[in-house]
Amino acid sequence: MATTTLTTTEYEAPYSPLPSVTLAAAAPTSSTNASRPKITIREATLADISQTSAIACRAFWSDDIFKMMYPPHLIAKFPNSPYEHTVRRHRKRVLSPSRVFLVATVPTPPAPTDPFPKPTIVGCACWERRTANPPPPAVAQWLANRNPPLSRLERLFVAIEDKIADVLSPPSRTMNMSAVNRYFTSLEEVDKEVYADPRYHERWELEMLAVDPAFQRKGIGRSLLMWGVRRADEEGVCCTLEASDRGLPLYESVGFELAQTAILEAEGSEVKLEVRHMKREPREREVDSW
Repeated sequence: MATTTLTTTEYEAPYSPLPSVTLAAAAPTSSTNASRPKITIREATLADISQTSAIACRAFWSDDIFKMMYPPHLIAKFPNSPYEHTVRRHRKRVLSPSRVFLVATVPTPPAPTDPFPKPTIVGCACWERRTANPPPPAVAQWLANRNPPLSRLERLFVAIEDKIADVLSPPSRTMNMSAVNRYFTSLEEVDKEVYADPRYHERWELEMLAVDPAFQRKGIGRSLLMWGVRRADEEGVCCTLEASDRGLPLYESVGFELAQTAILEAEGSEVKLEVRHMKREPREREVDSW
């Protein structure tokens, strides 16, 4: 059986329905390209989800794992499905007490119709505080502070909405579930084999990092990464993540080391991808930002 080559071109056509107004308006000028913009990192709100979901789809559209999970022939039938699924994942992450969902913003140039525009979201990341059961007192208090009754009620309503959305737009209609299941199985295997040591029970894990392609290589991804690195160093715990080929140099530059490599392959496909599981031990001295 011949190996199917997934090209970027196959993915560009069905991408057009995804929200693009904000990103198009925020495209950097030639002067912006010459210098780093002023980057602000803050915690995301539900109002940011439409933008973070569009950014994530744009950032991962040509990623090999994304291609394997969302085959072109299925996306062609339901072009909005990847965006819809990402919206639901991001909402859950924003509302999760154990996760800190971050957005990176840069100043938006003023326009005649809007002299004081809001900053533009150009990147996002999600860090999860993994902990033992029961968690240490300080972590337990932090989780409790992030989980008031109103937040629990909000999660309930969102869960109901997502159940309905999953019926109307099931992930299985555009996703290669064999690849999805294999990916999450590899995460479970690493947890058992690599992170079984008690010193890894307390850690910060980077679940996702995405930067709008128009703003990449400007320090935005590094700023989002350093939030978790600094937090882990302050607490004296390690960081973990899964790295792609594109992200590997950035992660290695701040001290991440290879913990294990998993081979990801989907049923019915000869394509095999490497997923690098990486870890970083805490340091007393903070890594420089730039």
